[in-house]
Amino acid sequence: MNVNRFEKRSEARELMMKAMYQMNLLKDFSPGRGRKITEEHDLSGEESYLDALEDAFLDNRDEVNGLIDQYSIRWKTSRMSPVDLAILQLAICEIKYMDDIPVKVSIYEAVELAKTYGTDKASKFINGILGRVVREQL
Repeated sequence: MNVNRFEKRSEARELMMKAMYQMNLLKDFSPGRGRKITEEHDLSGEESYLDALEDAFLDNRDEVNGLIDQYSIRWKTSRMSPVDLAILQLAICEIKYMDDIPVKVSIYEAVELAKTYGTDKASKFINGILGRVVREQL
């Protein structure tokens, strides 16, 4: 994967996190909503990734949220920061349902998103939950 492709994937991941954030806040999980949010950006070559990620999220949202509830300590999805929740949902969808993405990449990218969009403690919180999910689910 060349640098440009890596940057496109990171941008696609960031935009889909924002789409998941919006879906959660609006409680609108309509198919195509995530892609609609991302289509105004030039993400050519990432369409299949975006479609697969959105499908994984929409098809498995309850299971993903259940894993977050199971592996987060003292924090349930209903009390969690909406940004942290969207980052966790995205990463768990990649880890559980997208075999072509290395687990380490999903975790690294989630931690980086948390550093950019979350609170000071968000990256450690997200890293801890994802670490527990990976250890017990894979």
